[in-house]
Amino acid sequence: MRPEVLLEALRQAGATFEDGDAVPERGEPITKADLFALGLTGGKDSAEKRRTLLKRLSLPEHLTTNALLEVLNLLYQKNDLLSLLKEESL
Repeated sequence: MRPEVLLEALRQAGATFEDGDAVPERGEPITKADLFALGLTGGKDSAEKRRTLLKRLSLPEHLTTNALLEVLNLLYQKNDLLSLLKEESL
């Protein structure tokens, strides 16, 4: 996992750092329904789309859908995820 991904996860989880980084405001959470609507679960090629996303985010290849959802909510806000998926054409 890239260091910046880990640092962002810690910030999202509420960690504070000596340099005084503030914890960002949390937006609308990502839900299982969002993953379905985005084609990441329950549809044709959804497993391949998840693998592509996991690789792009430097996450373990065999992460469960529930674990993926938890990680996404730690690292991203819903709008950030939508932008990322749009950029990646997933």
